[in-house]
Amino acid sequence: MDARKADALAKDVAKRLSGKKESYPKAVSSLGAFYRVRATIQGMRLHIYVGDGLLTIWVRNFKLPDPFLKLAVAVNEPDRASALINLRPVGLSMPAFVNEEVYCETELVRAFCQENNAEIEALQMKADERLSVLSGFMGLRLLTGDIPRLIGAIDRLAQIFHRYQGIERNDPART
Repeated sequence: MDARKADALAKDVAKRLSGKKESYPKAVSSLGAFYRVRATIQGMRLHIYVGDGLLTIWVRNFKLPDPFLKLAVAVNEPDRASALINLRPVGLSMPAFVNEEVYCETELVRAFCQENNAEIEALQMKADERLSVLSGFMGLRLLTGDIPRLIGAIDRLAQIFHRYQGIERNDPART
């Protein structure tokens, strides 16, 4: 890992997103990031952890409504920290990992993934990239230093974010 390359990438990300770049050394071991950029984009409070060719986007104000209150899925790669390690078919072209004992049934994950299929597939995740979604968290790890790819990924996350914010799932007006 090259801290100088991470610094340059973090500056580019902060400038492009009108965000604030901060040194974040405690994320080096867990996220491979030297810096954190905080920004608010399309209503999402983002923390973007920046390493050398590695971007991890956390949507800090993501909340899923009922029935997704216990939803948890890792798409494209297991998320061992959240125990999302059981491979299950959920209707995506890439693998999805769940843990029915800790979180929710695979059927609920399948419903969420089918509702968000276009956005998840549009992320075009490569090996070692991952989307993690839990009721109060959405995170995306990308192995890239490409700012246009980051912007496109943020747009896809925003589509998912806006689908659930302020909407009651049992609201008859939605049907």
